[in-house]
Amino acid sequence: MTDTGRYYGENIYQIMAFVSEKEKNLLDDLLDECDITSWSDTGIDIIPRDGGKTNGIQMFLDKNGIDRSETMAFGDGENDIAMLEYVGIGVAMGNGKEAVKKAADYVTDTVEDHGIEKALKHFGLIS
Repeated sequence: MTDTGRYYGENIYQIMAFVSEKEKNLLDDLLDECDITSWSDTGIDIIPRDGGKTNGIQMFLDKNGIDRSETMAFGDGENDIAMLEYVGIGVAMGNGKEAVKKAADYVTDTVEDHGIEKALKHFGLIS
């Protein structure tokens, strides 16, 4: 295990933690300025309400003059749902949870079974 070191007051943009469902709910109640999403049975992301993948994507699009309708994102965890709903085409990986698949426009295979490549071919982005 890695020593986490001492915190010196730097900005925190994301915290990843491994907690029980009860602990997740407690944190969610305590951290009213944060969003908490799961990416595994015990793994969670804690981010500021004004942070997250969708905000990062929009900042990139604004900087580069790209329309959101021209975007595609891939995800498999609960922490990807907002992103998949936000982009032009949201692709859920085959190993994703049911809620992730429901949020996506398209469900592909797992990474191990070339899911990203298959989705890109499906949408005609590669041959």
